[in-house]
Amino acid sequence: MNDLSDKDTEILRLVACIRQMDQKIYRMGQCLSWKEMQPVFESLHNETQQRMADESRRIQTLLIPEIRQAYLNASPPAPHTQPPPLQLEGPKDAGSKGVQVRKRRR
Repeated sequence: MNDLSDKDTEILRLVACIRQMDQKIYRMGQCLSWKEMQPVFESLHNETQQRMADESRRIQTLLIPEIRQAYLNASPPAPHTQPPPLQLEGPKDAGSKGVQVRKRRR
């Protein structure tokens, strides 16, 4: 009889996957040319893409219901109020009051 939980089984599966990756990476390091290395690299690449897609699906399976629940339980939005318009202030005009303009000496 199997005494492993689903979590334990998943951990063992991931450990085995990492070991297989390590073995392939080691094999790539033993290759003398890209032509020898390429099939191993392509295998690693394809397996990595598949694992990433699987992980995305697992995350979506967990998160989408949580996100929906959060939006359903969210408080109603506050009434929309507009912030006061921004007033940009730059340097004063040289001809305005309070600014002294010196005449140039010739």
